[in-house]
Amino acid sequence: MIHSGLEFADATNSDGGYSVEIPALHENTPYIVLFSDGRSVAATTLMLTLDGYERAVIMWNGAPNLHVHAREIGAEFGDLGHVWADAARDPGVGVWAEGGFLIQLGNPDVFQPRLAEVYSFPFDRVPGEGAVQLIVEVAVTDQSCGTEITANQCNCLVKELCHQLMFR
Repeated sequence: MIHSGLEFADATNSDGGYSVEIPALHENTPYIVLFSDGRSVAATTLMLTLDGYERAVIMWNGAPNLHVHAREIGAEFGDLGHVWADAARDPGVGVWAEGGFLIQLGNPDVFQPRLAEVYSFPFDRVPGEGAVQLIVEVAVTDQSCGTEITANQCNCLVKELCHQLMFR
């Protein structure tokens, strides 16, 4: 799947069906499904609320060993305002201007996995420039220890959204 710099890999079900919710990164940019045999299909959709969100995207190949941590409005790790994979929140939180949310994309079990996490924050409805601190965490495991890990960020990363992007 490709959309405005965001890329991730997944698989259809046994009937050939597939369903996923993907945050829009730019208006009028197609969503492209690229199949393993080289065929592709594209679609676009009308986005009415895109201007009110900032999105941070991190993508990587291989095991699920990277995580975006968003600490909103002074939150510490484990607080209610700490948004990450284990506390991702529903997108409705952003719609109701209660904070941001995180969506994980991709399937680590496919051949040549490409995974992504997208953090979205409704900056026009939640006050405070620099209200979110973003941290990209690399999980240290037996598989990742001593190996080089390469990740990419999408070109939509942070305008007023955060004042600090850290790797830990």
